[in-house]
Amino acid sequence: MTFRRWVGMWLGIFVVALALMAVAAWQRGRAPAPMVALESVPAAARAQAEALLAEAGYPPSAAPAWAGPHGDWGTAGAHRLIYVAPSEAGRQTVYAARVRVKASGALVGRADVSALTDAPDADQTMPILVGEWLAYATCVDGRYQSVTCARLDDPQQQDLYVLAAPADQIGLAWGEVAVGESPALLVLTRHDGLDQVLTLD
Repeated sequence: MTFRRWVGMWLGIFVVALALMAVAAWQRGRAPAPMVALESVPAAARAQAEALLAEAGYPPSAAPAWAGPHGDWGTAGAHRLIYVAPSEAGRQTVYAARVRVKASGALVGRADVSALTDAPDADQTMPILVGEWLAYATCVDGRYQSVTCARLDDPQQQDLYVLAAPADQIGLAWGEVAVGESPALLVLTRHDGLDQVLTLD
């Protein structure tokens, strides 16, 4: 191999490597921002969202919890609502809805609603959100049986924790967490008058 061909070969490899790096950087730039729980949403947007949910046939039993890109209400784009509503069987079921928000704060289009649970004989508690996570408990025949956790980016992918003993009462609370980290979930249960605190990491 001549020196000129050797130099040309390595220049070609270098150019291809640069092109691959540019494509990877472009794809990272296009990656959607993570869904993060929102602490504050304007009342007008909340009212409009609840109207859209009712129009879709899934009116919420309680005010929905919100998540948006970077956890910033001022960011236009897709936002997610997590809430409970009566199922066809009359059970309190957890739903996720996607709505689009303009830079002005107005909602556009329709709400895309999907159920996060498929338990016709169970009721779910209103989910609690923190950072990029949600959690809720499931009750069957008046006893709490399990706790479910999921990321707000993909709430259909869930982690299920079955309680060792069904609880008469339950309380859920997230520990403090930075964006991008997995938080700890505190679970307070009461069974036959005895309280127990569990920590789910």
